[in-house]
Amino acid sequence: MNILIFAMVGILQATPQDLFSMRCDLQGVYDEIAQATLSSRTAKDIDMFHDVFYAPNWVFVDSNGQRHVWNELREQAIGAASQQTFTTMRQMIQEVTPVADGATALVNFITVKTVTDNDGKYGRPGLTHTIAEVTPMRDTWMKTGVTWKLQSRVQLGAPKVFIDKMPPDIENPRCPS
Repeated sequence: MNILIFAMVGILQATPQDLFSMRCDLQGVYDEIAQATLSSRTAKDIDMFHDVFYAPNWVFVDSNGQRHVWNELREQAIGAASQQTFTTMRQMIQEVTPVADGATALVNFITVKTVTDNDGKYGRPGLTHTIAEVTPMRDTWMKTGVTWKLQSRVQLGAPKVFIDKMPPDIENPRCPS
């Protein structure tokens, strides 16, 4: 019994190098997801990258606490892909915590788009503006062999909007390239 307890404690005590490697691995997966999202245009594209990066039982919990499974969100994702409005997408890890079969990551989900402000919402009508939105998320990852799969995403709050300036995270890589 004591051996089992020590083995479990050993699994949960990651060294700084293990945490660095885990963070860099996950940041790499987030970067791949962003690229796949920006380049996906069809249902086939969406299904393929969902199969690669997400667990079959993946769920999203919105800021109101409502759970959504992939089947509920698939058509919305396909529609958004065909009408892609943002030019940049980043998911920047703020913190990563190892768990027995994977990790939990706090991330800032960042999208950037350029808009022509016909209504004067951001100043004089007709001007072009860069709009960045940063939404805090908590992701649960599972690791199967050498592959990471996103199991769940929880939106932790409303997006913070930046008008004509970039959020600090957008240019700060977390791992050496």
